[in-house]
Amino acid sequence: MSLVIALLCILFLGAVLLLVTLNHALVDVNLFLRSYEQVPIAVVMVIALLTGLVFASFIGILDGIRIRLQNRRLRKRVIRLEDELEAVRRLGDSHREEGEVDPSPPMDYPS
Repeated sequence: MSLVIALLCILFLGAVLLLVTLNHALVDVNLFLRSYEQVPIAVVMVIALLTGLVFASFIGILDGIRIRLQNRRLRKRVIRLEDELEAVRRLGDSHREEGEVDPSPPMDYPS
C-alpha cells in the first residue's frame, strides 16, 4: 500500500512540475487583504502546493495524536478487563475447590 501512495505522490509532483514548467504567464493575485500584480503563475502554483502540504501534514499530525491517545486508553482498558477476568477466574477456582456446584448450564442446554 505504501508503494502505491509513494507512486501517486511522485506522479502528482511530476504533474505539478510539468504544469509549472509549461506555464510562464503572469497573473494578478487577490488575497483577502492584499493584492499582488504580475506574479508568475508558477510561483502561485508552488505556493499553493506547499500550503496544501503543510495543511495536510498538520491534519495528519493531529490525527496521529488522536489515534495514539485512543490506543493508550484502549490499552489501559484491556489491562483493566484482563485483571477483572483473572479475578473472576480465581473466584471461580476457589468456589470449585470448596465443592460448590458449577452454576453454568450443561453444554447441551440451549441458552
